[in-house]
Amino acid sequence: MTDIHQFVTRYGSEMDLRALSETDMANILDSIRQLIRSEGQDRQHHLAALTAVKILSRARDRVDLWMSEEIFNWLIVSSHLNRYKTAGDSVTPPDSGDMDIVVEAVKCIYNLTFTNRKVQLMCEKEQCVLELLNRCKIYSNSSIPHSLKLFDLKLMFLITALVSSTASSAAKDWCGVSSLTQLLQDILPANPQNLLSEENCQLVVEILRILYNLLSQFDGHNDNNGEEHAMLAEVSRQLVGCHCETRDRHLEVTKHCCNLWTLLPSKLAHILVPAADELNDVSKVQRSFLGHDVTAIFEILSYLEMLLKDVSVRAQQDQLLPVLLPLTTLCKSNRIIRKYCRCQVLPPLKDEVKQLPEEGNSLRNKFCKLLTSTVTQVKHVAADFLYVLCKENVSRLIKYTGFGNAAGLLAQYGLMSGQSSTSTEYSDDSDSDTEEYRDLESQVNHVTGRCEPVRPNPMEGMSDEQKEYEAMQLLNAMDKLQRLGVVQPSTIGPDGKPVPVEHVLQLAPDIDNTENNED
Repeated sequence: MTDIHQFVTRYGSEMDLRALSETDMANILDSIRQLIRSEGQDRQHHLAALTAVKILSRARDRVDLWMSEEIFNWLIVSSHLNRYKTAGDSVTPPDSGDMDIVVEAVKCIYNLTFTNRKVQLMCEKEQCVLELLNRCKIYSNSSIPHSLKLFDLKLMFLITALVSSTASSAAKDWCGVSSLTQLLQDILPANPQNLLSEENCQLVVEILRILYNLLSQFDGHNDNNGEEHAMLAEVSRQLVGCHCETRDRHLEVTKHCCNLWTLLPSKLAHILVPAADELNDVSKVQRSFLGHDVTAIFEILSYLEMLLKDVSVRAQQDQLLPVLLPLTTLCKSNRIIRKYCRCQVLPPLKDEVKQLPEEGNSLRNKFCKLLTSTVTQVKHVAADFLYVLCKENVSRLIKYTGFGNAAGLLAQYGLMSGQSSTSTEYSDDSDSDTEEYRDLESQVNHVTGRCEPVRPNPMEGMSDEQKEYEAMQLLNAMDKLQRLGVVQPSTIGPDGKPVPVEHVLQLAPDIDNTENNED
Protein backbone atom coordinates (compact mmCIF):
# COMPACT_ATOMS: atom_id res chain seq x y z
CA MET A 1 0.00 0.00 0.00
CA THR A 2 3.06 2.23 -0.03
CA ASP A 3 2.29 3.15 -3.65
CA ILE A 4 -1.05 4.69 -2.63
CA HIS A 5 0.46 6.83 0.11
CA GLN A 6 3.25 8.00 -2.20
CA PHE A 7 0.69 8.88 -4.89
CA VAL A 8 -1.38 10.91 -2.41
CA THR A 9 1.70 12.74 -1.17
CA ARG A 10 2.89 13.56 -4.69
CA TYR A 11 -0.41 14.53 -6.35
CA GLY A 12 -2.52 15.66 -3.37
CA SER A 13 -2.23 19.35 -4.23
CA GLU A 14 -2.18 18.90 -8.02
CA MET A 15 -5.30 19.86 -9.96
CA ASP A 16 -3.81 19.10 -13.37
CA LEU A 17 -2.95 15.41 -13.78
CA ARG A 18 -1.68 15.52 -17.34
CA ALA A 19 1.78 14.68 -16.01
CA LEU A 20 0.44 11.38 -14.66
CA SER A 21 1.44 8.63 -17.10
CA GLU A 22 -0.83 5.76 -18.11
CA THR A 23 1.56 3.33 -16.44
CA ASP A 24 1.52 5.18 -13.11
CA MET A 25 -2.28 5.41 -13.25
CA ALA A 26 -2.56 1.68 -13.94
CA ASN A 27 -0.24 0.90 -11.02
CA ILE A 28 -2.18 3.02 -8.52
CA LEU A 29 -5.48 1.54 -9.70
CA ASP A 30 -4.09 -1.96 -9.24
CA SER A 31 -3.14 -1.05 -5.68
CA ILE A 32 -6.62 0.33 -5.00
CA ARG A 33 -8.28 -2.83 -6.38
CA GLN A 34 -6.02 -5.01 -4.21
CA LEU A 35 -7.10 -3.04 -1.15
CA ILE A 36 -10.78 -3.32 -2.13
CA ARG A 37 -10.50 -7.12 -2.44
CA SER A 38 -8.55 -7.59 0.77
CA GLU A 39 -10.30 -8.42 4.04
CA GLY A 40 -9.88 -6.39 7.20
CA GLN A 41 -8.76 -3.19 5.47
CA ASP A 42 -6.44 -1.03 7.52
CA ARG A 43 -8.16 2.25 8.33
CA GLN A 44 -5.28 4.48 7.20
CA HIS A 45 -4.83 2.53 3.96
CA HIS A 46 -8.57 2.73 3.36
CA LEU A 47 -8.57 6.52 3.83
CA ALA A 48 -5.51 6.93 1.59
CA ALA A 49 -7.15 4.85 -1.17
CA LEU A 50 -10.26 7.06 -1.03
CA THR A 51 -8.09 10.16 -1.26
CA ALA A 52 -6.33 8.62 -4.27
CA VAL A 53 -9.69 8.07 -6.01
CA LYS A 54 -10.66 11.66 -5.27
CA ILE A 55 -7.40 12.82 -6.84
CA LEU A 56 -7.92 10.62 -9.92
CA SER A 57 -11.39 12.09 -10.39
CA ARG A 58 -9.77 15.44 -11.24
CA ALA A 59 -8.72 14.00 -14.62
CA ARG A 60 -12.27 14.15 -15.95
CA ASP A 61 -11.50 12.83 -19.42
CA ARG A 62 -9.94 9.65 -18.01
CA VAL A 63 -12.57 8.59 -15.47
CA ASP A 64 -14.33 6.29 -17.97
CA LEU A 65 -11.07 4.36 -18.40
CA TRP A 66 -10.98 3.15 -14.82
CA MET A 67 -14.43 3.54 -13.25
CA SER A 68 -16.07 0.17 -12.65
CA GLU A 69 -18.94 -1.23 -10.60
CA GLU A 70 -16.36 -2.75 -8.25
CA ILE A 71 -14.88 0.64 -7.39
CA PHE A 72 -18.28 2.35 -7.24
CA ASN A 73 -19.76 -0.30 -4.92
CA TRP A 74 -16.72 0.08 -2.66
CA LEU A 75 -17.37 3.84 -2.51
CA ILE A 76 -21.04 3.20 -1.68
CA VAL A 77 -20.12 0.85 1.16
CA SER A 78 -17.44 3.24 2.42
CA SER A 79 -19.94 6.11 2.47
CA HIS A 80 -22.56 3.96 4.26
CA LEU A 81 -25.05 4.70 1.48
CA ASN A 82 -26.17 1.08 1.45
CA ARG A 83 -27.61 0.98 4.97
CA TYR A 84 -30.58 3.30 5.26
CA LYS A 85 -33.32 2.62 2.72
CA THR A 86 -34.29 -0.66 4.42
CA ALA A 87 -33.60 0.52 7.97
CA GLY A 88 -37.03 2.06 8.55
CA ASP A 89 -37.03 4.11 11.77
CA SER A 90 -33.88 2.43 13.10
CA VAL A 91 -31.45 4.66 11.18
CA THR A 92 -28.19 4.99 13.09
CA PRO A 93 -25.20 7.26 12.42
CA PRO A 94 -21.81 5.87 11.37
CA ASP A 95 -19.32 5.06 14.11
CA SER A 96 -17.32 8.12 15.08
CA GLY A 97 -14.11 6.27 14.21
CA ASP A 98 -15.29 5.74 10.62
CA MET A 99 -16.58 9.29 10.11
CA ASP A 100 -13.57 10.60 8.17
CA ILE A 101 -13.77 7.60 5.83
CA VAL A 102 -17.50 8.18 5.25
CA VAL A 103 -16.93 11.89 4.50
CA GLU A 104 -14.06 11.15 2.09
CA ALA A 105 -16.14 8.53 0.27
CA VAL A 106 -19.04 10.98 -0.17
CA LYS A 107 -16.61 13.55 -1.57
CA CYS A 108 -15.35 10.95 -4.06
CA ILE A 109 -18.89 10.14 -5.24
CA TYR A 110 -19.67 13.85 -5.50
CA ASN A 111 -16.62 14.57 -7.69
CA LEU A 112 -17.28 11.58 -9.93
CA THR A 113 -21.01 12.34 -10.27
CA PHE A 114 -20.21 15.91 -11.27
CA THR A 115 -18.12 14.83 -14.24
CA ASN A 116 -19.20 11.37 -15.36
CA ARG A 117 -22.49 10.15 -16.82
CA LYS A 118 -21.73 6.52 -16.01
CA VAL A 119 -21.46 7.37 -12.31
CA GLN A 120 -24.70 9.38 -12.44
CA LEU A 121 -26.53 6.31 -13.73
CA MET A 122 -24.90 4.15 -11.06
CA CYS A 123 -26.18 6.57 -8.40
CA GLU A 124 -29.65 6.25 -9.88
CA LYS A 125 -29.44 2.45 -9.84
CA GLU A 126 -28.27 2.34 -6.21
CA GLN A 127 -30.95 4.88 -5.14
CA CYS A 128 -28.34 7.09 -3.51
CA VAL A 129 -30.82 9.94 -3.03
CA LEU A 130 -33.18 7.70 -1.06
CA GLU A 131 -30.24 6.67 1.14
CA LEU A 132 -29.30 10.33 1.65
CA LEU A 133 -32.88 11.33 2.46
CA ASN A 134 -33.00 8.66 5.14
CA ARG A 135 -29.66 9.76 6.58
CA CYS A 136 -31.05 13.30 6.85
CA LYS A 137 -33.36 12.03 9.61
CA ILE A 138 -30.41 11.63 12.00
CA TYR A 139 -28.68 14.94 11.31
CA SER A 140 -29.72 16.12 14.76
CA ASN A 141 -27.33 13.53 16.19
CA SER A 142 -24.32 15.40 17.57
CA SER A 143 -21.89 12.73 16.33
CA ILE A 144 -22.52 13.68 12.67
CA PRO A 145 -20.06 16.40 11.62
CA HIS A 146 -21.05 19.43 9.55
CA SER A 147 -18.81 18.30 6.68
CA LEU A 148 -20.81 15.08 6.20
CA LYS A 149 -24.15 16.92 6.26
CA LEU A 150 -22.88 19.49 3.76
CA PHE A 151 -21.48 16.98 1.25
CA ASP A 152 -24.50 14.72 1.63
CA LEU A 153 -26.69 17.65 0.58
CA LYS A 154 -24.33 18.74 -2.20
CA LEU A 155 -24.40 15.20 -3.59
CA MET A 156 -28.20 15.07 -3.35
CA PHE A 157 -28.48 18.36 -5.22
CA LEU A 158 -26.13 17.16 -7.94
CA ILE A 159 -27.95 13.88 -8.54
CA THR A 160 -31.42 15.47 -8.56
CA ALA A 161 -30.18 18.13 -10.98
CA LEU A 162 -28.51 15.71 -13.40
CA VAL A 163 -30.83 12.69 -13.22
CA SER A 164 -34.43 13.81 -13.68
CA SER A 165 -35.91 10.36 -13.00
CA THR A 166 -34.27 10.34 -9.57
CA ALA A 167 -35.58 13.86 -8.84
CA SER A 168 -39.08 12.70 -9.80
CA SER A 169 -38.86 9.65 -7.55
CA ALA A 170 -37.55 11.73 -4.66
CA ALA A 171 -40.39 14.23 -5.05
CA LYS A 172 -43.28 11.88 -5.66
CA ASP A 173 -42.36 8.51 -4.15
CA TRP A 174 -39.80 9.11 -1.41
CA CYS A 175 -41.43 12.09 0.40
CA GLY A 176 -38.40 14.21 -0.40
CA VAL A 177 -40.17 17.58 -0.07
CA SER A 178 -41.62 16.84 3.37
CA SER A 179 -38.34 15.31 4.63
CA LEU A 180 -36.27 18.30 3.54
CA THR A 181 -38.87 20.77 4.81
CA GLN A 182 -38.71 19.08 8.19
CA LEU A 183 -34.93 19.34 8.07
CA LEU A 184 -35.24 23.08 7.41
CA GLN A 185 -37.65 23.37 10.31
CA ASP A 186 -35.14 21.65 12.60
CA ILE A 187 -32.46 24.13 11.52
CA LEU A 188 -34.57 27.25 12.23
CA PRO A 189 -32.91 29.15 15.09
CA ALA A 190 -34.39 28.98 18.57
CA ASN A 191 -32.23 31.82 19.95
CA PRO A 192 -33.71 35.25 20.80
CA GLN A 193 -31.56 36.90 18.13
CA ASN A 194 -33.17 34.69 15.45
CA LEU A 195 -29.63 34.12 14.13
CA LEU A 196 -28.60 31.32 11.76
CA SER A 197 -25.00 30.21 12.20
CA GLU A 198 -22.70 30.18 9.17
CA GLU A 199 -22.73 26.37 9.09
CA ASN A 200 -26.52 26.23 9.20
CA CYS A 201 -26.73 28.86 6.46
CA GLN A 202 -24.64 26.62 4.23
CA LEU A 203 -26.98 23.70 4.90
CA VAL A 204 -30.09 25.84 4.30
CA VAL A 205 -28.82 26.99 0.92
CA GLU A 206 -28.13 23.42 -0.21
CA ILE A 207 -31.53 22.20 1.00
CA LEU A 208 -33.32 25.01 -0.83
CA ARG A 209 -31.46 24.13 -4.02
CA ILE A 210 -32.52 20.47 -3.73
CA LEU A 211 -36.12 21.48 -3.03
CA TYR A 212 -36.13 23.55 -6.21
CA ASN A 213 -35.14 20.45 -8.19
CA LEU A 214 -37.90 18.42 -6.53
CA LEU A 215 -40.65 21.04 -6.90
CA SER A 216 -39.81 21.27 -10.60
CA GLN A 217 -41.15 17.73 -10.95
CA PHE A 218 -44.70 18.67 -9.94
CA ASP A 219 -47.49 19.80 -12.20
CA GLY A 220 -48.37 23.36 -11.24
CA HIS A 221 -52.07 22.44 -11.07
CA ASN A 222 -51.58 19.43 -8.82
CA ASP A 223 -53.31 19.96 -5.44
CA ASN A 224 -52.33 16.61 -3.94
CA ASN A 225 -49.29 18.13 -2.27
CA GLY A 226 -51.00 21.22 -0.89
CA GLU A 227 -50.20 20.51 2.75
CA GLU A 228 -46.47 19.94 2.29
CA HIS A 229 -46.25 22.95 -0.05
CA ALA A 230 -47.98 25.10 2.56
CA MET A 231 -45.52 23.91 5.21
CA LEU A 232 -42.61 24.72 2.91
CA ALA A 233 -44.00 28.21 2.24
CA GLU A 234 -44.25 28.83 5.99
CA VAL A 235 -40.71 27.58 6.70
CA SER A 236 -39.27 29.64 3.82
CA ARG A 237 -41.05 32.73 5.20
CA GLN A 238 -39.38 32.19 8.55
CA LEU A 239 -35.99 31.62 6.90
CA VAL A 240 -36.12 34.92 5.03
CA GLY A 241 -36.82 36.65 8.34
CA CYS A 242 -33.78 35.09 10.05
CA HIS A 243 -30.51 36.93 10.54
CA CYS A 244 -27.23 35.54 9.21
CA GLU A 245 -23.68 36.30 10.24
CA THR A 246 -23.04 38.18 6.97
CA ARG A 247 -25.29 40.24 4.72
CA ASP A 248 -24.16 38.30 1.65
CA ARG A 249 -25.20 35.00 3.21
CA HIS A 250 -28.64 36.40 4.08
CA LEU A 251 -29.08 37.61 0.50
CA GLU A 252 -28.16 34.13 -0.74
CA VAL A 253 -30.82 32.53 1.46
CA THR A 254 -33.36 35.10 0.21
CA LYS A 255 -32.42 34.39 -3.40
CA HIS A 256 -33.02 30.65 -3.09
CA CYS A 257 -36.33 31.21 -1.27
CA CYS A 258 -37.40 33.42 -4.18
CA ASN A 259 -36.48 30.62 -6.57
CA LEU A 260 -38.74 28.27 -4.61
CA TRP A 261 -41.65 30.70 -4.71
CA THR A 262 -41.61 30.63 -8.51
CA LEU A 263 -42.76 27.00 -8.19
CA LEU A 264 -45.15 27.19 -5.22
CA PRO A 265 -48.88 27.71 -5.96
CA SER A 266 -49.93 31.38 -5.90
CA LYS A 267 -52.86 30.51 -3.60
CA LEU A 268 -50.30 30.14 -0.78
CA ALA A 269 -49.35 33.83 -0.99
CA HIS A 270 -51.21 34.60 2.24
CA ILE A 271 -48.77 32.39 4.17
CA LEU A 272 -45.99 34.89 3.48
CA VAL A 273 -47.90 37.73 5.18
CA PRO A 274 -49.62 36.17 8.21
CA ALA A 275 -51.74 38.27 10.56
CA ALA A 276 -49.36 39.40 13.29
CA ASP A 277 -51.74 38.44 16.10
CA GLU A 278 -51.84 34.84 14.84
CA LEU A 279 -48.09 34.27 15.19
CA ASN A 280 -46.69 32.28 18.10
CA ASP A 281 -43.77 34.65 18.61
CA VAL A 282 -44.76 38.25 17.89
CA SER A 283 -41.25 39.43 18.89
CA LYS A 284 -39.92 38.09 15.56
CA VAL A 285 -42.14 40.44 13.54
CA GLN A 286 -39.64 42.90 12.08
CA ARG A 287 -41.96 44.65 9.61
CA SER A 288 -45.68 45.11 10.17
CA PHE A 289 -48.21 46.50 7.67
CA LEU A 290 -51.98 46.72 8.16
CA GLY A 291 -51.74 44.20 10.98
CA HIS A 292 -49.72 41.66 8.97
CA ASP A 293 -46.12 40.50 9.23
CA VAL A 294 -44.56 41.58 5.92
CA THR A 295 -40.96 40.82 6.88
CA ALA A 296 -40.56 38.29 4.06
CA ILE A 297 -41.78 40.76 1.42
CA PHE A 298 -39.56 43.50 2.87
CA GLU A 299 -36.53 41.21 2.53
CA ILE A 300 -37.43 40.34 -1.07
CA LEU A 301 -37.71 44.03 -1.96
CA SER A 302 -34.39 44.74 -0.21
CA TYR A 303 -32.75 41.96 -2.20
CA LEU A 304 -34.33 43.27 -5.39
CA GLU A 305 -33.15 46.80 -4.67
CA MET A 306 -29.60 45.50 -4.19
CA LEU A 307 -29.80 43.70 -7.55
CA LEU A 308 -31.13 46.80 -9.32
CA LYS A 309 -28.20 48.76 -7.95
CA ASP A 310 -25.42 46.33 -8.85
CA VAL A 311 -26.58 44.06 -11.68
CA SER A 312 -25.12 44.50 -15.15
CA VAL A 313 -27.32 44.54 -18.25
CA ARG A 314 -25.88 41.20 -19.32
CA ALA A 315 -26.89 39.57 -16.02
CA GLN A 316 -30.35 41.14 -15.73
CA GLN A 317 -32.26 38.17 -17.06
CA ASP A 318 -30.56 35.59 -14.84
CA GLN A 319 -30.68 37.65 -11.65
CA LEU A 320 -33.81 39.79 -11.86
CA LEU A 321 -36.37 37.42 -13.37
CA PRO A 322 -36.28 34.84 -10.52
CA VAL A 323 -37.27 37.66 -8.14
CA LEU A 324 -39.65 39.69 -10.32
CA LEU A 325 -41.70 36.72 -11.55
CA PRO A 326 -42.78 35.39 -8.12
CA LEU A 327 -43.17 38.92 -6.74
CA THR A 328 -45.55 39.84 -9.56
CA THR A 329 -47.57 36.67 -8.98
CA LEU A 330 -47.70 37.30 -5.22
CA CYS A 331 -48.90 40.87 -5.75
CA LYS A 332 -51.60 39.69 -8.12
CA SER A 333 -52.73 37.00 -5.67
CA ASN A 334 -52.70 38.87 -2.38
CA ARG A 335 -54.02 42.32 -1.53
CA ILE A 336 -51.69 42.92 1.45
CA ILE A 337 -48.58 42.05 -0.56
CA ARG A 338 -49.67 44.28 -3.44
CA LYS A 339 -50.48 47.24 -1.22
CA TYR A 340 -47.21 46.93 0.70
CA CYS A 341 -45.15 46.64 -2.49
CA ARG A 342 -46.98 49.62 -3.95
CA CYS A 343 -46.19 51.70 -0.86
CA GLN A 344 -42.51 50.80 -1.25
CA VAL A 345 -42.18 51.00 -5.05
CA LEU A 346 -44.85 53.52 -6.08
CA PRO A 347 -45.49 55.78 -3.07
CA PRO A 348 -47.71 58.85 -3.63
CA LEU A 349 -45.98 61.29 -5.96
CA LYS A 350 -44.65 64.57 -4.61
CA ASP A 351 -42.28 67.08 -6.18
CA GLU A 352 -40.20 64.27 -7.73
CA VAL A 353 -42.38 64.75 -10.83
CA LYS A 354 -40.05 67.63 -11.64
CA GLN A 355 -37.62 65.04 -13.00
CA LEU A 356 -38.03 62.14 -15.41
CA PRO A 357 -39.45 58.94 -13.88
CA GLU A 358 -36.24 57.06 -14.73
CA GLU A 359 -33.98 59.65 -13.09
CA GLY A 360 -33.09 59.11 -9.44
CA ASN A 361 -32.30 56.34 -6.98
CA SER A 362 -35.73 55.34 -5.71
CA LEU A 363 -37.24 51.94 -6.51
CA ARG A 364 -39.72 53.67 -8.81
CA ASN A 365 -36.89 55.30 -10.74
CA LYS A 366 -35.01 52.00 -11.08
CA PHE A 367 -38.07 50.14 -12.32
CA CYS A 368 -38.81 52.87 -14.86
CA LYS A 369 -35.25 52.40 -16.17
CA LEU A 370 -36.01 48.69 -16.64
CA LEU A 371 -38.99 49.58 -18.86
CA THR A 372 -36.51 50.56 -21.58
CA SER A 373 -34.04 47.74 -20.91
CA THR A 374 -32.46 46.08 -23.93
CA VAL A 375 -33.27 42.71 -22.32
CA THR A 376 -36.79 42.16 -23.66
CA GLN A 377 -38.00 39.65 -21.08
CA VAL A 378 -36.82 41.78 -18.17
CA LYS A 379 -38.51 44.83 -19.69
CA HIS A 380 -41.83 43.00 -20.03
CA VAL A 381 -41.76 41.44 -16.54
CA ALA A 382 -40.86 44.78 -14.92
CA ALA A 383 -43.74 46.43 -16.77
CA ASP A 384 -46.11 43.64 -15.66
CA PHE A 385 -45.04 44.17 -12.06
CA LEU A 386 -45.73 47.91 -12.15
CA TYR A 387 -49.01 47.32 -14.00
CA VAL A 388 -50.19 44.95 -11.25
CA LEU A 389 -49.16 47.45 -8.56
CA CYS A 390 -51.37 49.97 -10.38
CA LYS A 391 -54.25 47.43 -10.27
CA GLU A 392 -53.92 47.08 -14.06
CA ASN A 393 -55.13 50.65 -14.52
CA VAL A 394 -53.58 52.32 -17.59
CA SER A 395 -54.05 55.91 -16.40
CA ARG A 396 -52.42 55.15 -13.07
CA LEU A 397 -49.50 53.37 -14.74
CA ILE A 398 -48.88 56.33 -17.06
CA LYS A 399 -49.04 58.69 -14.09
CA TYR A 400 -46.12 56.90 -12.41
CA THR A 401 -44.02 55.96 -15.45
CA GLY A 402 -44.91 58.33 -18.28
CA PHE A 403 -46.57 57.17 -21.49
CA GLY A 404 -43.22 56.77 -23.27
CA ASN A 405 -41.87 54.28 -20.73
CA ALA A 406 -45.16 52.36 -20.57
CA ALA A 407 -45.72 52.24 -24.34
CA GLY A 408 -44.16 48.79 -24.73
CA LEU A 409 -46.53 47.15 -22.26
CA LEU A 410 -49.53 49.07 -23.60
CA ALA A 411 -48.75 47.95 -27.14
CA GLN A 412 -48.19 44.35 -26.05
CA TYR A 413 -51.53 44.12 -24.21
CA GLY A 414 -53.55 46.19 -26.69
CA LEU A 415 -54.03 49.07 -24.28
CA MET A 416 -52.79 51.94 -26.44
CA SER A 417 -56.29 53.44 -26.49
CA GLY A 418 -56.05 53.89 -22.71
CA GLN A 419 -58.81 51.44 -21.78
CA SER A 420 -57.86 49.03 -18.99
CA SER A 421 -58.68 45.36 -19.40
CA THR A 422 -58.32 42.89 -16.54
CA SER A 423 -60.00 39.74 -15.27
CA THR A 424 -58.42 40.16 -11.82
CA GLU A 425 -60.56 41.58 -9.05
CA TYR A 426 -58.73 44.27 -7.07
CA SER A 427 -59.79 46.03 -3.89
CA ASP A 428 -61.16 49.57 -4.08
CA ASP A 429 -58.31 51.25 -2.19
CA SER A 430 -57.88 54.91 -3.02
CA ASP A 431 -55.13 56.57 -5.03
CA SER A 432 -54.88 59.80 -3.06
CA ASP A 433 -52.53 62.49 -4.38
CA THR A 434 -50.31 64.65 -2.21
CA GLU A 435 -50.72 68.41 -2.14
CA GLU A 436 -47.32 68.81 -3.81
CA TYR A 437 -48.44 66.66 -6.74
CA ARG A 438 -51.80 68.42 -7.09
CA ASP A 439 -50.02 71.76 -7.30
CA LEU A 440 -47.85 70.47 -10.16
CA GLU A 441 -50.30 68.14 -11.89
CA SER A 442 -51.39 70.66 -14.55
CA GLN A 443 -47.75 71.07 -15.63
CA VAL A 444 -47.03 67.34 -16.00
CA ASN A 445 -46.32 66.12 -19.51
CA HIS A 446 -47.88 62.65 -19.45
CA VAL A 447 -45.67 61.45 -22.29
CA THR A 448 -42.44 62.07 -20.38
CA GLY A 449 -43.97 61.78 -16.92
CA ARG A 450 -42.48 65.01 -15.56
CA CYS A 451 -43.27 68.71 -15.26
CA GLU A 452 -42.30 70.60 -18.38
CA PRO A 453 -41.64 74.33 -18.37
CA VAL A 454 -44.18 76.46 -20.18
CA ARG A 455 -42.84 76.99 -23.69
CA PRO A 456 -43.94 79.55 -26.26
CA ASN A 457 -46.17 78.25 -29.05
CA PRO A 458 -43.85 77.90 -32.09
CA MET A 459 -46.78 78.52 -34.46
CA GLU A 460 -47.83 81.71 -32.74
CA GLY A 461 -47.94 84.58 -35.22
CA MET A 462 -47.90 82.28 -38.26
CA SER A 463 -50.43 82.68 -41.01
CA ASP A 464 -52.56 79.73 -42.08
CA GLU A 465 -50.40 79.37 -45.21
CA GLN A 466 -47.23 79.18 -43.10
CA LYS A 467 -48.78 76.59 -40.78
CA GLU A 468 -49.83 74.50 -43.78
CA TYR A 469 -46.33 74.74 -45.24
CA GLU A 470 -44.70 73.55 -41.96
CA ALA A 471 -47.20 70.71 -41.70
CA MET A 472 -46.35 69.52 -45.22
CA GLN A 473 -42.63 69.74 -44.43
CA LEU A 474 -43.17 67.52 -41.40
CA LEU A 475 -45.29 65.10 -43.45
CA ASN A 476 -42.61 64.87 -46.15
CA ALA A 477 -39.90 64.26 -43.58
CA MET A 478 -41.91 61.43 -42.00
CA ASP A 479 -42.60 59.95 -45.43
CA LYS A 480 -38.89 59.97 -46.25
CA LEU A 481 -37.98 58.32 -42.94
CA GLN A 482 -40.60 55.65 -43.57
CA ARG A 483 -39.35 54.91 -47.09
CA LEU A 484 -35.78 54.62 -45.76
CA GLY A 485 -36.93 52.15 -43.11
CA VAL A 486 -35.83 54.37 -40.23
CA VAL A 487 -39.31 54.58 -38.67
CA GLN A 488 -42.59 52.72 -39.09
CA PRO A 489 -45.58 55.00 -38.40
CA SER A 490 -48.62 53.27 -36.93
CA THR A 491 -52.17 53.92 -35.92
CA ILE A 492 -54.12 52.32 -33.08
CA GLY A 493 -56.24 49.40 -34.28
CA PRO A 494 -59.60 48.25 -32.91
CA ASP A 495 -57.78 45.81 -30.60
CA GLY A 496 -55.78 48.64 -29.02
CA LYS A 497 -52.50 47.50 -30.60
CA PRO A 498 -50.33 49.47 -33.09
CA VAL A 499 -51.11 48.83 -36.74
CA PRO A 500 -48.42 49.85 -39.30
CA VAL A 501 -49.57 52.26 -42.00
CA GLU A 502 -48.50 52.04 -45.64
CA HIS A 503 -48.40 55.79 -46.15
CA VAL A 504 -48.14 58.72 -43.78
CA LEU A 505 -51.40 60.19 -45.12
CA GLN A 506 -53.16 57.36 -43.29
CA LEU A 507 -52.16 59.10 -40.06
CA ALA A 508 -54.66 61.85 -40.92
CA PRO A 509 -57.63 60.01 -42.46
CA ASP A 510 -59.92 63.05 -42.23
CA ILE A 511 -57.69 65.36 -44.27
CA ASP A 512 -59.46 64.62 -47.57
CA ASN A 513 -62.88 65.21 -46.01
CA THR A 514 -61.68 68.53 -44.61
CA GLU A 515 -60.38 69.68 -48.00
CA ASN A 516 -63.60 68.59 -49.73
CA ASN A 517 -65.71 70.51 -47.21
CA GLU A 518 -63.59 73.63 -47.78
CA ASP A 519 -64.11 73.30 -51.55
